[in-house]
Amino acid sequence: MSYRRNGLGLFGMIRYANRMNNKDLKADFSDTKIAFSTKSDNELRREIWLFGLLNKGWIVDIASWLSLHAIRWHLPFAKRMIKATMFKQFVGGETLKECQPVIDRLWRSRIYTTIYYGAEGKTAEIDLDETMDAFLQGIRFAASQECVPVVTIKVTGLAPNLLLEKVQNRINLTAAENMNGSE
Repeated sequence: MSYRRNGLGLFGMIRYANRMNNKDLKADFSDTKIAFSTKSDNELRREIWLFGLLNKGWIVDIASWLSLHAIRWHLPFAKRMIKATMFKQFVGGETLKECQPVIDRLWRSRIYTTIYYGAEGKTAEIDLDETMDAFLQGIRFAASQECVPVVTIKVTGLAPNLLLEKVQNRINLTAAENMNGSE
């Protein structure tokens, strides 16, 4: 079951190393041997290369523009290129089922996973409902996995940005914007 119409990603994963100590979830980044224990030398070289590119703003600007337009124009190589670079580094899969092997591999080294659903900035009610359903699915998934102690949820995936700005600025909402229908 895919949750993004463009098929470019669902759940990303934030990985962090942690030595189990009475279920204490305090992360310890002081020992990089632990943090990178699940990576091969080739994977580490690839990541150094990728992050080297990400440190060059002009490359990021050009690549972002090209990627966005390649997807918009449905160019055949777009999805493949993104999956081979950014997707492989930052996204666990398009479904929670696709994320499971990565989560399991990390957990064998006692590395926890935080999952998040990559959607925000939507305004259509159907998209917001789809995002809420994915968040709820992620929460249920994490509740069943000792190795997934946290689910990250972006409020910007649950409500239109203009509505959130009004709430932040304490501007009165219209009846339609108010969940309970009162101003």
